Amino acid sequence: MVEEYDENLMLQCDRCRVSVHMDCYGVTQHPDGKLWLCDVCRLPGVSRPPPCMLCPIIGGALKRTDTEQWCHVACAKWTPELSLDPTQEVAICNAAKLAPDRFRLLCYLCRQPYGGCIQCNATKGCRASFHVLCAANAGFHLAMREATAGAGGGLEAVNFCRAHTTRHHA
Repeated sequence: MVEEYDENLMLQCDRCRVSVHMDCYGVTQHPDGKLWLCDVCRLPGVSRPPPCMLCPIIGGALKRTDTEQWCHVACAKWTPELSLDPTQEVAICNAAKLAPDRFRLLCYLCRQPYGGCIQCNATKGCRASFHVLCAANAGFHLAMREATAGAGGGLEAVNFCRAHTTRHHA
């Protein structure tokens, strides 16, 4: 199934029904009336989605990592150590370089000691930590913005906790 959204095509997996932007998920050619399956559903013998290495949310747009795990595309985009090239079979790289401290942080939204959290970008004094998809589901500000010159240009992911979402990005 295909629908148009902001000039970017959305695809829906014909098995699990996850919806993805073609660009975000790395689909380079429109399926043109053919059935389309996400990476997880394309695997033989998979009856349920594998866990995301970074968050407790089951299902969603998952891609394989270079450590033979799975990760949501959104979790990868907002986790600084990871690099994402959704057009590749192993789309998420540098998983072995994830900061160990990231796995010691507790998500203040779900309180589950699972995976790795990111922290609010507002100030050095804000210590709020959360899973990417927990933050998205709670309506926190998650966005891509132009990177500073020192960061090499391009886009960088920014995220803010509830207090700073309201104050700076309402």
